[in-house]
Amino acid sequence: MEQLLKKIEEYRYIMHEVATKKDFSDPEVVLISNKLDELINQYNRLRYY
Repeated sequence: MEQLLKKIEEYRYIMHEVATKKDFSDPEVVLISNKLDELINQYNRLRYY
């Protein structure tokens, strides 16, 4: 679970960096955001089940 939290933090940082340089609707930002959502959902499943 610790590795998962590290990945979430990594993707949050990457998304912030990319989003500040590009538009929020940029495909790269959307892709990173979707990956971040997947990781957070995975974390929540592990945490609550």
